[in-house]
Amino acid sequence: MENFIHHLCAVVPMTLVLYYDYGGTSIVALTFYSEVSNPFYMRRNLYKRLGIEDTLEYQICLWGYAIMFTYCRAYLFVFITIYAMQPPMTSLILKFFCCLFMYVSHGWLVFLFGICWKSLPNWFADPEAIRRTAWWSVVRSKYTWLTKTNTPFVVTA
Repeated sequence: MENFIHHLCAVVPMTLVLYYDYGGTSIVALTFYSEVSNPFYMRRNLYKRLGIEDTLEYQICLWGYAIMFTYCRAYLFVFITIYAMQPPMTSLILKFFCCLFMYVSHGWLVFLFGICWKSLPNWFADPEAIRRTAWWSVVRSKYTWLTKTNTPFVVTA
């Protein structure tokens, strides 16, 4: 509930500014939304607090947050470009190509995401084996180096 109230009180008014201003305020709003207040980030933190980071739902939230962050950041650069190219002497064609370049420049992140996605194991085949051997479980959080029994986290082959 606290996160929802925070979302309504802080994010919604700042996001509405996007419809009226292409200036610095929209840049602040996009940065704030992409890094702090999107729903995937909130759910990811909830799962971390509950200690259920080895579930499929947590992984969905983690990847959803990564996608949201990537695309919000891409749009952030597009808004910076639009703001920087406001003078009337800048042609519409130049604005179009510059914005397109700034957006497409994030393609390497999408490519990297695709590689990581294809390397993820099949969760529905044998979830217990995946929890024991998955490469991503080692670096998933700085708070999960110890298991619930306070023994060091060891990845077995």
